[in-house]
Amino acid sequence: LLSLKPILHSTILSPGGIWQQFSCPEKVQMSLFTAEFLRNANEHLRILENELPAFRFTPMNSLFLADNEEKANAMVQNHKMQTDLGAKVKLLNNDELQLMFPFMRFGDILLGSLGSENEGVFDGWQLLSAFREKNITLGVQYIKAKVTGFLYEWNNDLSPARVLSEREQWKHKSLRRLVVDLIFIEPQVTDCAPRAMYSYLFINCAGAWSGEVAEMAGFGLGEEIMSVPIPVVARKRYAFIFHCPDGPSLDMPYLFDPSGVWCRREGLGHLYMCGKNPSWIVFKLVSYSYNATTYQEEDSQIDHSNLDVDYDYFDTKIWPVLAARVPSFEKLKVCSPSVTKSPRFQSLLHGC
Repeated sequence: LLSLKPILHSTILSPGGIWQQFSCPEKVQMSLFTAEFLRNANEHLRILENELPAFRFTPMNSLFLADNEEKANAMVQNHKMQTDLGAKVKLLNNDELQLMFPFMRFGDILLGSLGSENEGVFDGWQLLSAFREKNITLGVQYIKAKVTGFLYEWNNDLSPARVLSEREQWKHKSLRRLVVDLIFIEPQVTDCAPRAMYSYLFINCAGAWSGEVAEMAGFGLGEEIMSVPIPVVARKRYAFIFHCPDGPSLDMPYLFDPSGVWCRREGLGHLYMCGKNPSWIVFKLVSYSYNATTYQEEDSQIDHSNLDVDYDYFDTKIWPVLAARVPSFEKLKVCSPSVTKSPRFQSLLHGC
């Protein structure tokens, strides 16, 4: 399993949520499977007679809103697909939304999609730790190192193939060795040459950096199918924690506003977590198309080269939307921000 930057792992930085309101059937099925897995975590992740690691799964309904006819129609179509696959999702018109969530304003909303089961939030770091501890008991060995490249071996002694250009030799080679730099080992070793690790199978689990690892294996740099890169790149998103003593409590859903702003309750002390996704991400939940221009404009305003937090982003992009949707959020106070089978080689799998 290849993870390029364990310190910046997306699982650690992610807010951690699960829902089934997707336009892609595979995502709905994966989400339902995950919900069932978490429901039986006591069986899957328990180590002998030890206590189950507490990853704090909190049930929480997810509410998606549509503010125009196009999104509403797509929401209706996807609702049928979701329910056919077993998702517990119901549609609410404007009056039903106002009756169920009187602390919100729905003047611009035509339709809502509310999950009623198998949805909630969890601590991604604690869940990842539970997986790690269980894996170790099953014989998995963890090596803290940085992937720096791959080495190839000829499939057989094909002399004619050896005179081909490097961009064409991939047809006659297989991935057999992974090059790693053991920079994360304690005590830290300096001026140490990278070492090669042999394996029958490599699985690319570098998350947002999967495209970078795939490029090390030659994807996007060769001919024919190897000329196609893995289309996964790291993108920074912000998540903010704020306090609002007059805000809604247990009846607050995991809200996804049509603008891309999302908000959820964090515990029981009137703390909330919020953020904003580019418009196309939210629209993809209810449709198979999106406005690429709008996405590029919004995404270009974020510096993806670091994990620095832009505090003005909350004041200009998030808070106005939250205050308009939930009037009590006009008095909120920000507490703390946080940033949140290969087609060619049978021995390399991309888990993106």
